Amino acid sequence: ADMIEKLNADIAKEGDNVKETERSRENLEELLLELQEELKVTKRQRVRDIMKHPKQEAMLEKTYNELENDLVRRIAGTQNQIDMTVNRRNTTIRVNRAAKTALEVFDDILCKDKLDRNDLQLIIDRIKVYEDHVEIKMKSDIYSLLHCGTLTDADERNENFEQDTAEKLQIRVVQHAEKQKNKVYDVNVINDGDPLEIFTDREGEVIFKKYSPIGELNNFAAQYAETLWRTCELPVIICDRDSVIASAGVTKRDFTDKRVSADTEKLIEARTLYTHKAGSECYPIVDDSDEKTVSCLMPIITEGDIIGCVISLADSDRNADDTEIKLIQTAATFLSKQLES
Repeated sequence: ADMIEKLNADIAKEGDNVKETERSRENLEELLLELQEELKVTKRQRVRDIMKHPKQEAMLEKTYNELENDLVRRIAGTQNQIDMTVNRRNTTIRVNRAAKTALEVFDDILCKDKLDRNDLQLIIDRIKVYEDHVEIKMKSDIYSLLHCGTLTDADERNENFEQDTAEKLQIRVVQHAEKQKNKVYDVNVINDGDPLEIFTDREGEVIFKKYSPIGELNNFAAQYAETLWRTCELPVIICDRDSVIASAGVTKRDFTDKRVSADTEKLIEARTLYTHKAGSECYPIVDDSDEKTVSCLMPIITEGDIIGCVISLADSDRNADDTEIKLIQTAATFLSKQLES
């Protein structure tokens, strides 16, 4: 929702951006003409001075060569700036038109009560039907748009999918048929970029499970969190990008394996340290509990990829102190280094 709002704002400002770019291009073209004229004057002056002072020809040649070379470089630089300005103008127009078209198409789909075949072809990459389950793979760009915000009322009324389907990793679909037993399918939504673990059993069944790199450090992360709690009395939660994998200083059944809230996901995606300030909005850590909120959060980033975060908890409206911040930053950096090694 935020992304769509920003794109609409950018599209609305297209006229102003294009005008500003045009003004910049005109100013640069005026400067280019001045430099070209200055180069011509310098060349003519070179000839005059050499004719007046033939004995100083070598010194004059060297001096004027430096002046002309400097003017040539400035002319080339100005021409490059003009080319970049023109490209920026054309790119702004082209990108905004493409974005506007995509937004209109996507908005049209969201506002429909039912989707037709063409709509499904636009948003779904492929559907695999097995004996006991169905796999739906959505196109990566549509998946990204769906995960930019919460579903609107129009989306929730959509009769093609269950409410909050986009937020579920697994749902169940029942196929009804007259004079036949209903068939129940477990539907797994697999998206581009999702790391998966693949398991097989003796009967040949293939099971896909979402892979969590930080999950490999599950025991280590739990021990680290427990150490922070025992030595510093700092309640800590360690998460991957989807759920809590370790906690200390809190009731474990309230947090362990629980899905992180949308607010926490946004803080993780920001890729930077977050610290709560007294009087500002409090963010719940998991969806079904707002008893504890985020005090300090530091994403765990390995080789440029976000794989989780370390969070200290607060049960009251207070500022995160410096010691707490340093401990959380250290924990996130340490876990990142463990994964890299």
